[in-house]
Amino acid sequence: MMRIRGMSWLVGIGLLLALGLGGCSSGGGAQAFQDDPDGYTLTVSPTSVTLSPGATHTFIAVLAQGGVPVEPQPIVTWSAVPERLGQFSGDVFLAGEAGQSGSVVATVEVAGTTLSATAAVTISEENGLPDSLISVEVVAENDEDLSAMPAGYCVQLIALAVLESGQVVPITGTVQWSVSGGIGTVTQSGVFSAIEPGTGRIHATFAGFSGFTPIRVVCPGE
Repeated sequence: MMRIRGMSWLVGIGLLLALGLGGCSSGGGAQAFQDDPDGYTLTVSPTSVTLSPGATHTFIAVLAQGGVPVEPQPIVTWSAVPERLGQFSGDVFLAGEAGQSGSVVATVEVAGTTLSATAAVTISEENGLPDSLISVEVVAENDEDLSAMPAGYCVQLIALAVLESGQVVPITGTVQWSVSGGIGTVTQSGVFSAIEPGTGRIHATFAGFSGFTPIRVVCPGE
């Protein structure tokens, strides 16, 4: 009888130990979940970029939960620090003053929490050009006659940088194009389409400098 009772006691101790170990394992898992109950992360790409003054760049912010992008993505609020670094239009960043460095910041609201992520931005000193820029000029790429352009025709324009050294070079950065006079339209790659007879100007803006060329649209056959 004593032997059987002894064996029962050993079995009881084993059951208690097994239950105790099971309880520790379960408790550890619950604690890990409480430490990170939602698992949201916000990332910005690219993480760093160098831009010329006046150049534009599109940043992308992605909210993920547990490593999986959230669908649909939340609305992102963008800002630049310091403010003179540049400004945003939606998620498109317009570079500001030369020589600045700082960060762009993406912010979202999710599950009652504000999440932020940043990317480093440097604005180059020399506008991405070999010498100081003093003005911008606009010309037709193939020397077309802009004084009598028939309606319905198109022409490729290019923006030139005039440097302090006297050198004139094509601008390879982002140029903002516009047209005045109601004579036609111009794309952001500099292609002008003549629509209405009349006189006007095609404007190109880069790094805070603007230039233009006059243009006259005529009826076909004139």
